[in-house]
Amino acid sequence: QTPQASYQAYQQTPQAAYQPNFGALSSGANKEFEGSLKSLSEKHGYGFIACEEARQLYQRDVYIHSNQVPTGAKVLDRVRFTIKAVEKEKKDKSGEIQKEMRPTAENVRIVHTTAAALAASS
Repeated sequence: QTPQASYQAYQQTPQAAYQPNFGALSSGANKEFEGSLKSLSEKHGYGFIACEEARQLYQRDVYIHSNQVPTGAKVLDRVRFTIKAVEKEKKDKSGEIQKEMRPTAENVRIVHTTAAALAASS
């Protein structure tokens, strides 16, 4: 399913019934995405990448573990990356453990830094 078809299905399907297209990960495992570092937490050891194409496919931002963050990366830097589906366990409201797949960034590299943009504008 193409990203556009996935997004169209999302728009036409009630939110509770829509399932993210993690099948796209197996068919395009080496596909590169581009997005912006949305948040980074040294304290918690992870952050998130905002990427519209990934959001259309998976209905969420892409998780990035601290060991995948390029040296010197800062929030708002543009990055390229591949995505791997990682299974995450989470307790629901009733206390039962639910498993869900989350898009996780790998092979992350900076393509444009906010520092470079600020230097160019001064």
